[in-house]
Amino acid sequence: MTDATMAAIMGRISAYTGQIVRWSDVAENEESEWYNFALSPSAEAFEEGEVELPEEEVAPVPGRA
Repeated sequence: MTDATMAAIMGRISAYTGQIVRWSDVAENEESEWYNFALSPSAEAFEEGEVELPEEEVAPVPGRA
């Protein structure tokens, strides 16, 4: 299960950045930018109110932020 989770995380990083992400870069290579990488926003950012939440009951429109 942990291997599948790591593969999913690597896939997300690769899809969002367009870069090749290797298992060794994420798990072993401390010099890699992906080692110990934290995705954002974090849980703390939500608790501190730093994240702007979308309006409730409003459908998102493709192409608009």
